[in-house]
Amino acid sequence: MEEKLQGEQLYWSMNGNFGAWTSILKLIKENKVESLDDLYHLGIMQLEHLHEKMKGIEPSSLED
Repeated sequence: MEEKLQGEQLYWSMNGNFGAWTSILKLIKENKVESLDDLYHLGIMQLEHLHEKMKGIEPSSLED
């Protein structure tokens, strides 16, 4: 999908990916992840949290 994005949309998509990987590496460094299963469950929790936050944002209310 990123290969089809351009300009600001591409920047924000890459910024989100960067933040996600930064968080993953921090968890590993702090020994908060002992297995891929732990990482999977942490990822599910993060996705659920993001989903709840995004519910109030309508695409029509976002700037182009």
